[in-house]
Amino acid sequence: MEWAGDKVKETALPLRGQIQVRVFEPGNGRATKNDKTLPLRTRDVYLGIRPTFEGRYAREGAQTEFDLVAVDAEGKQVARPSVDYKIERITYSYQCTSPTVSALAVDPGERLVAADTLAFKADAPAHLAKQLGWGRTGSPSTTARNTSTSLTFYVGVGRRLGRR
Repeated sequence: MEWAGDKVKETALPLRGQIQVRVFEPGNGRATKNDKTLPLRTRDVYLGIRPTFEGRYAREGAQTEFDLVAVDAEGKQVARPSVDYKIERITYSYQCTSPTVSALAVDPGERLVAADTLAFKADAPAHLAKQLGWGRTGSPSTTARNTSTSLTFYVGVGRRLGRR
């Protein structure tokens, strides 16, 4: 049985397809059932970002580092000669929405901090290191031929950071 998958929406999330088959016995009509779950991939290449710091908090004033890879649908690391990335600072502005009620509208925005191109190798992760200032940061958002990924993290805020 073959299915083109034209009803599946584009997503960067890993999907699983579940197939269920039932065969009915002649006479009493009792069914024999079997299930199979298979990975379902909507892209040829997926990009991955792994921060080298713990959790979602990076130390302020130090290099914020990431390992980046490209993998195929089977999970094998592949080379990509040109992958664009950008790092954005996420800022919030607040606006009072009513003079009689203390209600605030939150308006998030992004400010570009860094952008460039990296080459991904098939045998080792690409390494990205930047010194970033305090605040919430949108990750190295990476893009390679209609494939993208991103990660949000904090620099120097949110909890006490131990010394390394």
